[in-house]
Amino acid sequence: QSSYSWRTCPSQFWSRVRGYRCRPTAGKAVTHPQSPGAGRILTSPGKLLAVGTAWGRIQQCISGLSGWRRNVVALLLGAAAAAAMPPLFLIFLLLPAFTGLAWMVDGARNGRAAAWVGWWFGAGHFAAGTCWIASAFLVDASTFGWMIPIAIGGLSALLACFFAAATGLCRMVGGHGPGRSLVLAACWATLEWVRSWIFTGFP
Repeated sequence: QSSYSWRTCPSQFWSRVRGYRCRPTAGKAVTHPQSPGAGRILTSPGKLLAVGTAWGRIQQCISGLSGWRRNVVALLLGAAAAAAMPPLFLIFLLLPAFTGLAWMVDGARNGRAAAWVGWWFGAGHFAAGTCWIASAFLVDASTFGWMIPIAIGGLSALLACFFAAATGLCRMVGGHGPGRSLVLAACWATLEWVRSWIFTGFP
């Protein structure tokens, strides 16, 4: 009878843990049956953590959006960010709103695509955040009520250009992960400062 030892069969430990069979037959090399997925090689532990968790799957889903789906998600995220301000004060919505924005900027192909992400985010943000100006047109609704969509839509489209400039500039500067988040914050603060005084400013 043959006996196992660490010299003749180094995989004896794995045979006990994983159920592999070690057959030290004379003249034949020792082979081990492979379990499903054993041939997969992970390039880095970070990818395993990112793909294997729900957070990583959500990130990949949002950053990989394109076309009208990307625009709609950016629009909704912008509206969610506006809900953090008065009168709702839903501050917790800032985290998913700006996290999703950063992911989409990171997944944009170039600066132009990132600028469009910022524009749609800004359009949703200002459309939801400036709806209070409609009350001025409701003083005489029969005469001026038709102007509400034009006023809110036009103002939102104009102000969204500042967000588009911030995200487009961030994408062109470069960086990945936390570095790009810092670049986005710097570009965002700069364009917010410009928006506060250009053309007499707008809050």
